[in-house]
Formats: sequence, C-alpha cells, structure tokens
Amino acid sequence: MCAEAGQRSAVIYLVLGSSLSLGINPAEYLQDLFECLPKAKTSEIKSLTPAARLQILKPLTLTESPTQMRRPGNLPGLR
Repeated sequence: MCAEAGQRSAVIYLVLGSSLSLGINPAEYLQDLFECLPKAKTSEIKSLTPAARLQILKPLTLTESPTQMRRPGNLPGLR
C-alpha cells in the first residue's frame, strides 16, 4: 500500500512540475482538470495533460512566482 502511495505522489509531482515547466499555473491547471475530468472519455485523457492544455490555460507572467500563485485552498469550491 505504501508503494502505491509513493507512486501516486510521484505522478502528482510530475504533473504539477510539468505544468510549471511549461509556464502554466499548477492551481489553474488542477482547477481546469477537475472541471474537465468528469466529462472526459478514456480516449480523451491525453488531451488533459499540461502540454495539451497549454493553448487553453493562461501562462504565468514573468513576474509571477510560485509563492504568488493562488493556493488550492483559495480556489472556489475546494474548501
């Protein structure tokens, strides 16, 4: 069970790190993902990756740092 938790954590860090490296706000990516995921078909999962969502999501500004981004606790509906 602990090995599975470690793998799941690694996937989450990989996805969030990928969004950051692409210049996408991870909190906005997660919000978008959680809105799209319930309606998505299995065949559409690849269209929900950070790279695929790059054209839809607003990129981070050059002056915006990770500490200035909205935290998940501040997103509507996630309290």
